[in-house]
Amino acid sequence: MEFPKVITDFVAKEITCDHYFMPQFYPPKGDIEGFQSGYKYNSNTGENLTGVNEGDFHPNWYVICGGYANDPFWIDITEGNKNFPVYFGEHGGGMWETLIAANSLQEFEEYVQYMKYLVELEETKEVIEPLFNARFDRSNPFWELIWSEFSFTEDEEY
Repeated sequence: MEFPKVITDFVAKEITCDHYFMPQFYPPKGDIEGFQSGYKYNSNTGENLTGVNEGDFHPNWYVICGGYANDPFWIDITEGNKNFPVYFGEHGGGMWETLIAANSLQEFEEYVQYMKYLVELEETKEVIEPLFNARFDRSNPFWELIWSEFSFTEDEEY
């Protein structure tokens, strides 16, 4: 399959963020099809793992990157008219619970860059929380999950 340039460009940038649930892994050498192993097909048997029922990994979904535990971020290839919203799901339980991470691939790239900035600040919760809240909607279950796993430096008293 030939992927739209916006997708291949995003994958090629390999923007990582040292946070458990943020992107850390990308398709090697931009091989998006090969990166679907374990999500769309079983790499040992070739068995198709997709389905169209609730909780299934749908045939139109393509994983574009993964977090520390290889929890996937994906796009629905049919949503180009929506600028490819980005979805997230955690492994486990046998069913995929879809969380919206961003309303478009461009927005997702901006979010990852900003999260990278926040993580690299290595600051206290009191410094990071207002910066996080100004950018991310914590009523969104994905961003609340991100916040719940944020690491902070400790305040040191001298």
